[in-house]
Amino acid sequence: MKRLTTWMAATVLTMGAMLLMPQPRAQAQGVSVSFQMFYDQLAPYGQWIDDPQYGYVWAPDAGNDFRPYYSGGHWVMTEYGNTWVSDYSWGWAPFHYGRWTYDNYYGWVWIPGDQWGPAWVNWRSGGGYYGWAPLGPGISINVSVGNYYTPYDWWTFIPCRYIYHNGYNNYWRGSRYNNSIFNQTTVINNYYNNRYVYGPRRSDVQQHVGRVNVYQIRNDNRPGRTSVNRNQVNIYRPEVTRIGTTRRDAPRNAVRTERAINNPVRMESRDMRINDGRQNNVRQERFDRQQNMQNRQREAEQSQRPQEERGRIDESRRMQQEAQQRNIREQQLRQQQEQRQIEQRRQIDAQRAVREEQMRQEQERARMQNEQRMQADRQRMEVEQRQRMQQDRARQEQEARMQQERARRTQEMQQRQQREQPRQEWRRPDQQRMQHSTEQRGQPAERNVRPFGRGR
Repeated sequence: MKRLTTWMAATVLTMGAMLLMPQPRAQAQGVSVSFQMFYDQLAPYGQWIDDPQYGYVWAPDAGNDFRPYYSGGHWVMTEYGNTWVSDYSWGWAPFHYGRWTYDNYYGWVWIPGDQWGPAWVNWRSGGGYYGWAPLGPGISINVSVGNYYTPYDWWTFIPCRYIYHNGYNNYWRGSRYNNSIFNQTTVINNYYNNRYVYGPRRSDVQQHVGRVNVYQIRNDNRPGRTSVNRNQVNIYRPEVTRIGTTRRDAPRNAVRTERAINNPVRMESRDMRINDGRQNNVRQERFDRQQNMQNRQREAEQSQRPQEERGRIDESRRMQQEAQQRNIREQQLRQQQEQRQIEQRRQIDAQRAVREEQMRQEQERARMQNEQRMQADRQRMEVEQRQRMQQDRARQEQEARMQQERARRTQEMQQRQQREQPRQEWRRPDQQRMQHSTEQRGQPAERNVRPFGRGR
């Protein structure tokens, strides 16, 4: 029994030690920086504002339709949960550190923070939709996500099957439908090491989209755009510290405002978390009334704002507009230069094509001329051959005629000899002897032969 008691005590102590041990957390890379990194890196892409409540906050120059965790990016699943991959070159900071809020004058404003996370949003699911909304300032995971109220127009609801689609924002119906969809959803309370909301689990998402690829986070060495290569998400995520962060760490061109940035997010008691459509409508109407009152108050404050502050804001905006115009002009000049280069290349290609066509035509003409010369040579040779053949035939015919003529003459001579032979036979013996002696002496004998028949 004593051994059993000892074993149970040791087991309890071991389990307690395991519970007290810190769990692995989504830590940033080993590079340590201060808030000055945010001030310097984000200054070209927006306006820093010196707010009396939150200190330095940042309003991006991303257009009037900009929404955090909606514009210029998409979701992927990593070992840290649902991670926002931004297409902006400055997206490594505002979407993974700090909080967001909306101000009617400045629009969406980012409050810097020192803790890295894959995305600082609140998640909901239900009715075939996934929804998320940025966490407001002062809201941490230690506070239950359902204990505070987020404006309906902050939420983005899309069908579950498009959660990891690059063009998921084409399936958002708009904020006017958020109220009805909100009433069909419930809060997702799955936390990663009690630091941030993990979002929809992989097993849940796979029921809607099929197999889900889990990417690995890879640390970049310098600020820049987040990229996805194969199975890795490359992102710059330094360790940000508040130690030594004083007023000396400040933006170079910050606009000071005496009116506090609006924060429509407010806390609610536990008994107010009722997922009922009528309660949500009443809450929305109350919020809308408060928003209208705050808008009127802000309009009154803006009308009383000193001209100097307005002048600084206008000057800052004018400088930003000039910088944007310079950038636009430089871009236009680059485009014009590229167009000129393209046109020059086209002209060179056209000239080369013309030269090639001319060479081809010249080669074709030379080939035709060669063929004509060869054909003329063949015709001349054929004519010469026919002439030679005609000459040969004429020569053969002439030789045949000459042979015939010789044969005729020979025949005539033979006939004449045959006619003359009987005459020689009637010659006198003395005449023959005389002729024989004469022929022996080499002198021809005189032929005193009388014609046949006259000697008689």
